[in-house]
Formats: sequence, C-alpha cells, structure tokens
Amino acid sequence: MLQVENFDLKRLELSSFEKAFDVLKTEKLIIDADYLSLIEAAERGYVIAACEMATLFCEGAPGLPRNYNTARIYIDVLKDYNKDDPITYLEALYNSGILEFNFGNFEAAKTEFTEAAKVMVLNLNPENWMFETFDYIKKLAGLYTEA
Repeated sequence: MLQVENFDLKRLELSSFEKAFDVLKTEKLIIDADYLSLIEAAERGYVIAACEMATLFCEGAPGLPRNYNTARIYIDVLKDYNKDDPITYLEALYNSGILEFNFGNFEAAKTEFTEAAKVMVLNLNPENWMFETFDYIKKLAGLYTEA
C-alpha cells in the first residue's frame, strides 16, 4: 500500500529530479517491485519514465494505487525541469491537467489545459499538438455551463 501524506508540496524545493525522489524515499513508499526499474529510470532523469510514473500515480495500477501527492511531485518536477523544451513542457502541463481533472479539481485543470493550449499555439507546429487538450477544455466548459 502506498502512503504519501502530511507534507506540504509548496514548501518543497523541487528543483531537480534528485530532490523530488529524495522526498519519495523518505516517505517510505511500499509499491510493487515491477515498478522499481521505471522509478529508477525516472530518477535518472528519463522524461518518458517520469511521465509514466505521473500517469500511473494519477490513474492507479495493480500494486500502485492512485495518489495525488506523488503524481503531483512527478509532474511538478517535469514542469520545472523542462520549461525550455516546449514538447516536454506541454506533456507535463497535459498530465497536470488530467491529474487535476481526475481528482475533481476543475479550476486547476482548466488552468493547466489553458496553459498547455498556449504552449502549443505559441511554440509548436500543429503536428506536435496534443489535440486531446482541447477535448478536456470542452468538457470543462460543459461542466460550467451545466452548473
């Protein structure tokens, strides 16, 4: 069972993957051993592995239950670490939007998806866009008009 509770993400200085994973280690996480190689790859700075871990903690998987705080750590490190790479930054914003959406934080989701749309329009050619972002923005707009 995975337990990550009672720490303030805003107080953490997540300026590198190493610092973020130190936090995870100190929380004494218990996870399925199948995920250890993926966690190690993420710790070494492999962006795809870090994105995968964020997704797994967001959605949950066998031996790895959903956990907002842990997913948030992976995503925040990805966002901070990759601001100069529009494609990776877009991926982090998109994952952040999904995390917030899945946990019912619709205002935060709207902020993340809107920022992702800006990154796409201002920095990327349409072939590199994540059009699913607009689908989520549309869903969020529907939530607000139905209320």
